[in-house]
Amino acid sequence: MCEGRTAIVVYLLLALCGVGVITACSTNNKSTSDGGVDTSTGPDTDTDVDSDSDTDTDSDTDSDTDTDTESESDTDTSSDDTLPDCPGGKLDVATDLCWQHPPPVETMLYGAAYDYCNDLTEGGFLDWRLPLIQELLSLVVGCGPCGVHDPDCLVSACSEGPECAACERYDGPGPGGCYWNAAFGDECGLVSWLSDSEVTDQSSYVWNARFDRGDPGWVNTALVGNRVRCVRDVP
Repeated sequence: MCEGRTAIVVYLLLALCGVGVITACSTNNKSTSDGGVDTSTGPDTDTDVDSDSDTDTDSDTDSDTDTDTESESDTDTSSDDTLPDCPGGKLDVATDLCWQHPPPVETMLYGAAYDYCNDLTEGGFLDWRLPLIQELLSLVVGCGPCGVHDPDCLVSACSEGPECAACERYDGPGPGGCYWNAAFGDECGLVSWLSDSEVTDQSSYVWNARFDRGDPGWVNTALVGNRVRCVRDVP
C-alpha cells in the first residue's frame, strides 16, 4: 500500500517535471527563434545626410564695377600745354619749329625786330630769325586756318576769305582766351606779332597776326611797333 503511494508521488513529480521541461523548452525556443538576426528593417534612415545646403555661394553681388562716368574725354586738347621744351623755347612738333619763350615784352618796329632775332643767342643757338607768315599763323588755335603763305599768297587779298576772318576776341581755347597753345600763356595782348613776310601789293608793309582774335593783318614797317617771337628750325 505504501509502495503504491510512493509510486504515485514519483509519477506526479515526473509529470510536473515534464511540464516544466516542456515549458522551459518552449520559452527557450521562443527567445531564440529570432536566430540572433536583427529584424530591425530600418536601413539606417538617418536623414542627417550632411548635405550642407548652405546656400552662401559667395556670389558677391557688389555692383561696384568702377564704371566712373566722369567723361574725361578732354576734347579741347588745344588748350593743353602740349609743347615740349627746346633750347630757348617751346617746340612745335607738328612743324619742327622752336619758338622763343618767353618773348621780349616790348614792341618793336620791323627793322629792330629783324635785327633782334638775327642777333639772338637764346639757348646757345645762333640761327634765330623772324617767322614767315605761315609759320606765325601755324600757332593760331581755334580759328582759321587762313591761307596766307610766303611766297605763294602774299597780296593783301589773300586774307579776305572767311577762313581768315577775325574770331571773337579773347574767345580762344588758350589761357585768357588767346588763340594759341596754353604753353605760351595769356600774354597775347591787344597787339599784333610780326612776321618776316612782306605784303607784296602794299609798299613798306609786312604781314602780322593777332592772337587775341586769331587773324592775320599787316603793318607799316616804319610806323607801328609789334610784339616779336623769334623762331628757329629744329633739324
